[in-house]
Amino acid sequence: MSVRNSAIAALAALAIFAIAAPVASAHVTASTSGDAVKGGYTVVTFRVPNETEGAETTQLEVKFPQGIAGASVQPVAGWTANVETAKLDEPIKTDDGELTEGVSLIKWSGGKIAPGEFQEFRVSIKLPDEGELGDLLFFPTLQTYSDGEVVKWIEKPATADSTDELDKPSPKLTLVAASEGGDHHAMSAAKDDDTAGDDDAGDDKEAADHDGASQDDVDSARLLGIIGIVLGALGLLLGLIALGRSKRRTS
Repeated sequence: MSVRNSAIAALAALAIFAIAAPVASAHVTASTSGDAVKGGYTVVTFRVPNETEGAETTQLEVKFPQGIAGASVQPVAGWTANVETAKLDEPIKTDDGELTEGVSLIKWSGGKIAPGEFQEFRVSIKLPDEGELGDLLFFPTLQTYSDGEVVKWIEKPATADSTDELDKPSPKLTLVAASEGGDHHAMSAAKDDDTAGDDDAGDDKEAADHDGASQDDVDSARLLGIIGIVLGALGLLLGLIALGRSKRRTS
């Protein structure tokens, strides 16, 4: 193989890697606009990317952990949300009495997420007082594609402090203890924000986008780095071509 053909092959391989790398790193994630305070009210945002090249995401099923009494779903254009409930292992005491049923599953369907795009699904809930694994709270999720494939985002770490890399990690939140002093006021304010109506929905969404920006920043930085490599390889290729032409002129 000539030097020119070798350089072209290397450039093509780098270009393919640049396209594939950001996609491979994408997961379904859960985030909140602030700290996930134990027993507090919050809005959870489920960010769902489409990782395929041709199929569309057509359904999302999110299983909720025990201890969540109810949920308010923010409408998403084109999508229908179905909230399912189940009997709680332990009743939840509220100001209105004791609750024996809680949210078990929310299923979104009817819409589409095209390849290379993502969608956000937002739910207002009151968090439980404790997590499932230490302070971790998991939301196992099934993502269905138009070609029939179902991606199961359900893997959980063996321990709360595990650093093992999971292939299909379950979306999760890390619960934090309410800060001392003013706890009740902070939770009440969060509840008021969650029930204030559509006027505050845009502000909550901007906050959720900001909270989820860390992963986007990482992916963007990775993409920019790869683009730099590709451009460097392109410069090398052009240099080799120019060198070859120069040798032919002098021979």
